[in-house]
Amino acid sequence: MELLPFYGPLLVTIGAISNWRYMPYLGIVVAAIGAAIGAGDLGRVRWIATVELVLAGAAMCISVASLVGMYRPARPTYPVR
Repeated sequence: MELLPFYGPLLVTIGAISNWRYMPYLGIVVAAIGAAIGAGDLGRVRWIATVELVLAGAAMCISVASLVGMYRPARPTYPVR
């Protein structure tokens, strides 16, 4: 249980190295799990929980920005003459 917060970022790192297509979605899920872990730690260790929540928020922002960058408008196709 103590290493649970590290499994998600490790999985995201492996996915980024492997160039998985749906990495932004996985990043959003891992960030949400990290935020839940950080929220659970608020009552016990406030400083560590604050760091966990900030890192989860940053991971969420990066994942959403990556998701937005995946969608591009289609190029118009013109008939070849």
